[in-house]
Amino acid sequence: MSPHSREKVQIPQGVQVREGDFDVGESEVVPEPETFDRFGRIVRGLAADPSDRAALEFMVKFDELDFRRLVMALIFGENLPSNRQAKRIERFVRVQLDKGERLQKKQFTHPATPMWPRPNLVVPAEQSVFQQRHESMAIIGDGPVGIIMANLRGQLGYEYVATTLYSPKGLLGGIWQQDRVADGGHNTFSSIDVLGARLEAREPRPGSAIRHFLHLAQSLYVDHSLNVGRVTNVEIDPHTGQYIVTSVGPYGEEVQRFDSVLCATGNGIPKNLNAADAPMITNALDVRAPLKRWQEQIPRERWHEFHNTHPMVVGLGNSAIEMIQQFVQMREAGVNVRPRILTHYSRDALLHPNKMVRSEYGIIEGPIQRTRANLTKLALDIPRIVRPYDEALRQGWVVPDVTEWNVTEQKGSGKERRMTIEVRTRDGEVRRVGDVPVVYALVGYQNKPELMDSLNVRVVDDSGRIEYDPVLHQAHPARGTSRRMYVAGAMASRPGDRNQEVIPGALQAIAEIAFIEAVRGRIAVQQRAV
Repeated sequence: MSPHSREKVQIPQGVQVREGDFDVGESEVVPEPETFDRFGRIVRGLAADPSDRAALEFMVKFDELDFRRLVMALIFGENLPSNRQAKRIERFVRVQLDKGERLQKKQFTHPATPMWPRPNLVVPAEQSVFQQRHESMAIIGDGPVGIIMANLRGQLGYEYVATTLYSPKGLLGGIWQQDRVADGGHNTFSSIDVLGARLEAREPRPGSAIRHFLHLAQSLYVDHSLNVGRVTNVEIDPHTGQYIVTSVGPYGEEVQRFDSVLCATGNGIPKNLNAADAPMITNALDVRAPLKRWQEQIPRERWHEFHNTHPMVVGLGNSAIEMIQQFVQMREAGVNVRPRILTHYSRDALLHPNKMVRSEYGIIEGPIQRTRANLTKLALDIPRIVRPYDEALRQGWVVPDVTEWNVTEQKGSGKERRMTIEVRTRDGEVRRVGDVPVVYALVGYQNKPELMDSLNVRVVDDSGRIEYDPVLHQAHPARGTSRRMYVAGAMASRPGDRNQEVIPGALQAIAEIAFIEAVRGRIAVQQRAV
């Protein structure tokens, strides 16, 4: 199909609803250019006629999620259920599409990527309020959601300087940069949810498609400004309604102002070790034991520091496997290192990671290996992950059925620091592990509660998950009146919509947020003019 054809929109469709029957659409990494063009045409159509402009605000404020989903489904080219309400909405939207088509048939091409057409939203001033846009947005997070929103804003006519993407390391892609996600030979895309059931993509996409997406993202810097730094705080100026974003980067602290904020950080901080749902508890925080909460790459020149020691890894996820792999390499190089890996999983679950098992204590577990695309469960579909996992079991490094671990003694400091740790298992047995130079507590990640509170987003449980809807969201009563704050991606937990976490649902949310922000931004401009 020609990149300029509009006969069929090939996009990540999520769920297709057809006469009451549910089917799973094809999962892609990034929307095709026609997706943006379709969105641009409907905006042009609505903006061209003053009598239709009220529809923009109506669709933003309307509090029935079903209505908005139907509208977005039409924009994205999905099929609709056969009912009267859907037919009325379909006629309305298709009229706008036709009108937008007549207004602007000519497209132009992105200068850096001739293969990537985008809609020209510039229409005559007497017809449209959507000229080149200057309203600024801070995008917090450099993962796929942040990347797509930054480039969508470029497609919609926002100035280059109007969009700033905050990236902690300046390497776009977030978790997608990790090998276990972007390896070429396996399916890395999560399934979608239909009526509470998780369904797989009809045609699984390998990690090589993610590599292609990241390569494209790196080439599209021209659509936004990249700020290398980690956002530490967001506040609202009560006088202007702007957001004050504080970040820390290579050159120290920086403060900038924005008209709107998109938070797409994913799960950016380690989980609380003693959360209510934590399977293993510890006193490590009380005694201020030196813990490392992130995996790290240990330089080869430091390997000798681990000779005759028992480094400890708490947790048995993919981050833990990365550390185990390094300890395996140390042993192969002659370093006598014997790590201890603590996990709450039973021995049966560890020996049969792809099965659901009943442990000797009557607990139903598993499978702990991902049987579908998943970024949290063990990626034992990748040989590079299987090898250290099997080696850890063979060497007896893994301690199963752990319920508690406590630091009982600390000696020395720096490179000479050694700890003694007591490990309690489900059967009541207590083991003492000495000569522990470091503890890697890798038990998962969550959202930063302080950042969520500053944005007036409610954290609903100890996992740091949030509850958020871009239309119904209200400003923080103590910090100002602006409502131009948005959340999307893995961190967003919209009530009744688990698909916010996966790419098809996230893409729909991004388009919806861009639409809402365009309307709210224009309203703000008019209010300032008055």
